[in-house]
Amino acid sequence: MGTYVSSETNNKQSANERRLGVRADYAFRPRLSVFAGGSYERNTFAGFNSRADEIAGLAWKAILAPQDSMYLDTGGVLTQESDVNGTSPSYPSARGAPDYKHQFSKLAYFSQFVEYIPNLQTSGSYRFNTESALVAPISTHIGIKLSYAIRFDSRPQPTFGTTDRLLTTGIQVGY
Repeated sequence: MGTYVSSETNNKQSANERRLGVRADYAFRPRLSVFAGGSYERNTFAGFNSRADEIAGLAWKAILAPQDSMYLDTGGVLTQESDVNGTSPSYPSARGAPDYKHQFSKLAYFSQFVEYIPNLQTSGSYRFNTESALVAPISTHIGIKLSYAIRFDSRPQPTFGTTDRLLTTGIQVGY
Protein backbone atom coordinates (compact mmCIF):
# COMPACT_ATOMS: atom_id res chain seq x y z
CA MET A 1 0.00 0.00 0.00
CA GLY A 2 1.26 3.46 -0.79
CA THR A 3 -0.30 6.92 -0.51
CA TYR A 4 0.86 10.40 -1.41
CA VAL A 5 -1.24 13.46 -0.56
CA SER A 6 -0.19 17.02 -1.37
CA SER A 7 -2.27 20.18 -1.27
CA GLU A 8 -1.92 23.96 -1.53
CA THR A 9 -4.13 26.70 -0.13
CA ASN A 10 -3.57 30.27 -1.37
CA ASN A 11 -0.28 29.22 -3.03
CA LYS A 12 1.04 27.79 0.26
CA GLN A 13 1.48 24.09 0.95
CA SER A 14 -1.22 22.98 3.42
CA ALA A 15 -0.80 19.18 3.31
CA ASN A 16 1.99 16.79 2.46
CA GLU A 17 1.70 13.19 3.57
CA ARG A 18 3.52 10.07 2.40
CA ARG A 19 2.56 6.58 3.59
CA LEU A 20 4.00 3.23 2.64
CA GLY A 21 3.02 -0.11 4.14
CA VAL A 22 3.53 -3.82 3.66
CA ARG A 23 1.89 -6.81 5.33
CA ALA A 24 2.13 -10.60 5.05
CA ASP A 25 -0.50 -13.04 6.34
CA TYR A 26 -0.20 -16.77 6.99
CA ALA A 27 -3.48 -18.73 7.38
CA PHE A 28 -3.18 -21.62 9.80
CA ARG A 29 -6.97 -22.24 9.94
CA PRO A 30 -9.64 -21.45 7.33
CA ARG A 31 -10.69 -18.28 9.17
CA LEU A 32 -7.60 -17.51 11.28
CA SER A 33 -4.23 -16.16 10.26
CA VAL A 34 -1.20 -14.51 11.79
CA PHE A 35 0.25 -11.40 10.22
CA ALA A 36 3.33 -9.20 10.37
CA GLY A 37 4.09 -5.98 8.61
CA GLY A 38 5.37 -2.48 8.75
CA SER A 39 4.52 1.03 7.67
CA TYR A 40 6.34 4.31 7.22
CA GLU A 41 4.69 7.72 7.28
CA ARG A 42 5.92 11.29 6.85
CA ASN A 43 3.55 14.10 7.76
CA THR A 44 5.09 17.30 9.15
CA PHE A 45 1.63 18.91 9.17
CA ALA A 46 0.65 16.35 11.84
CA GLY A 47 3.79 17.04 13.92
CA PHE A 48 6.22 14.32 12.90
CA ASN A 49 8.99 14.03 10.32
CA SER A 50 8.69 10.25 10.23
CA ARG A 51 6.79 7.45 11.95
CA ALA A 52 7.57 3.76 11.54
CA ASP A 53 5.21 1.08 12.86
CA GLU A 54 6.07 -2.62 13.04
CA ILE A 55 2.94 -4.71 13.58
CA ALA A 56 2.20 -8.35 14.34
CA GLY A 57 -0.97 -10.09 15.35
CA LEU A 58 -3.90 -12.39 14.70
CA ALA A 59 -6.59 -11.88 12.02
CA TRP A 60 -10.04 -13.48 12.09
CA LYS A 61 -12.37 -13.64 9.07
CA ALA A 62 -15.57 -12.77 10.93
CA ILE A 63 -17.82 -12.50 7.83
CA LEU A 64 -17.32 -14.42 4.60
CA ALA A 65 -20.38 -13.98 2.39
CA PRO A 66 -20.60 -13.76 -1.41
CA GLN A 67 -20.72 -9.93 -1.37
CA ASP A 68 -19.59 -9.08 2.15
CA SER A 69 -16.47 -9.73 4.18
CA MET A 70 -15.15 -8.48 7.49
CA TYR A 71 -11.76 -9.11 9.06
CA LEU A 72 -10.94 -8.39 12.69
CA ASP A 73 -7.27 -7.80 13.56
CA THR A 74 -5.75 -7.75 17.01
CA GLY A 75 -2.10 -7.47 17.93
CA GLY A 76 0.78 -5.28 18.87
CA VAL A 77 2.67 -2.36 17.38
CA LEU A 78 6.12 -0.93 18.01
CA THR A 79 6.21 2.75 16.99
CA GLN A 80 9.32 4.85 16.38
CA GLU A 81 8.89 8.55 15.61
CA SER A 82 11.02 11.52 14.73
CA ASP A 83 8.95 14.54 15.73
CA VAL A 84 9.23 18.10 14.39
CA ASN A 85 10.15 19.33 17.89
CA GLY A 86 13.35 17.24 17.84
CA THR A 87 12.17 14.38 20.07
CA SER A 88 12.30 10.73 18.96
CA PRO A 89 9.84 8.68 21.03
CA SER A 90 9.62 4.91 20.70
CA TYR A 91 6.78 3.02 22.38
CA PRO A 92 4.76 -0.21 22.30
CA SER A 93 1.04 -0.13 21.48
CA ALA A 94 -1.86 -2.53 21.13
CA ARG A 95 -3.96 -2.62 17.94
CA GLY A 96 -7.54 -3.51 17.09
CA ALA A 97 -8.88 -3.09 13.56
CA PRO A 98 -12.10 -4.21 11.87
CA ASP A 99 -12.06 -4.04 8.05
CA TYR A 100 -15.40 -4.40 6.18
CA LYS A 101 -15.90 -4.73 2.41
CA HIS A 102 -19.09 -4.92 0.31
CA GLN A 103 -18.72 -5.98 -3.35
CA PHE A 104 -21.22 -4.40 -5.75
CA SER A 105 -19.64 -6.33 -8.62
CA LYS A 106 -16.35 -8.15 -9.22
CA LEU A 107 -14.41 -4.84 -9.39
CA ALA A 108 -16.68 -2.25 -7.70
CA TYR A 109 -16.85 -2.11 -3.91
CA PHE A 110 -17.30 -0.08 -0.73
CA SER A 111 -14.91 -0.55 2.20
CA GLN A 112 -14.81 0.69 5.77
CA PHE A 113 -11.63 0.43 7.84
CA VAL A 114 -11.26 1.40 11.49
CA GLU A 115 -8.08 1.18 13.58
CA TYR A 116 -7.56 1.84 17.29
CA ILE A 117 -3.95 2.00 18.57
CA PRO A 118 -3.61 2.71 22.31
CA ASN A 119 -0.10 3.60 23.53
CA LEU A 120 0.84 1.07 26.23
CA GLN A 121 3.45 3.38 27.77
CA THR A 122 1.48 6.61 28.19
CA SER A 123 -1.99 6.45 29.74
CA GLY A 124 -4.66 8.24 27.69
CA SER A 125 -2.51 8.37 24.56
CA TYR A 126 -3.96 6.66 21.48
CA ARG A 127 -4.45 6.96 17.73
CA PHE A 128 -7.76 6.32 15.96
CA ASN A 129 -7.84 6.02 12.17
CA THR A 130 -10.75 5.36 9.85
CA GLU A 131 -11.24 5.28 6.09
CA SER A 132 -14.42 4.96 4.04
CA ALA A 133 -13.78 4.22 0.36
CA LEU A 134 -15.74 3.62 -2.81
CA VAL A 135 -13.99 2.05 -5.82
CA ALA A 136 -15.40 1.98 -9.37
CA PRO A 137 -13.56 0.09 -12.13
CA ILE A 138 -12.16 1.65 -15.30
CA SER A 139 -10.60 -1.61 -16.50
CA THR A 140 -9.69 -5.03 -15.12
CA HIS A 141 -6.79 -3.70 -13.01
CA ILE A 142 -7.48 0.05 -12.72
CA GLY A 143 -10.19 1.84 -10.79
CA ILE A 144 -11.20 5.26 -9.50
CA LYS A 145 -11.11 5.51 -5.71
CA LEU A 146 -12.97 8.10 -3.65
CA SER A 147 -12.14 8.01 0.06
CA TYR A 148 -12.63 9.95 3.25
CA ALA A 149 -10.12 9.34 6.04
CA ILE A 150 -9.96 10.61 9.59
CA ARG A 151 -6.75 10.36 11.61
CA PHE A 152 -7.04 11.26 15.29
CA ASP A 153 -4.16 11.54 17.78
CA SER A 154 -5.24 12.05 21.41
CA ARG A 155 -1.90 13.66 22.31
CA PRO A 156 -0.42 15.46 19.32
CA GLN A 157 2.71 17.58 19.43
CA PRO A 158 2.10 21.04 20.97
CA THR A 159 0.70 23.55 18.45
CA PHE A 160 -0.75 20.73 16.29
CA GLY A 161 -4.41 19.73 16.07
CA THR A 162 -5.74 16.35 17.13
CA THR A 163 -7.55 15.46 13.90
CA ASP A 164 -6.68 15.27 10.20
CA ARG A 165 -9.50 14.81 7.71
CA LEU A 166 -8.68 13.82 4.14
CA LEU A 167 -11.08 13.63 1.21
CA THR A 168 -9.16 12.10 -1.68
CA THR A 169 -9.75 10.80 -5.17
CA GLY A 170 -7.27 8.85 -7.17
CA ILE A 171 -6.40 5.95 -9.36
CA GLN A 172 -6.12 2.51 -7.77
CA VAL A 173 -4.08 -0.23 -9.42
CA GLY A 174 -4.65 -3.83 -8.32
CA TYR A 175 -3.47 -7.29 -9.36
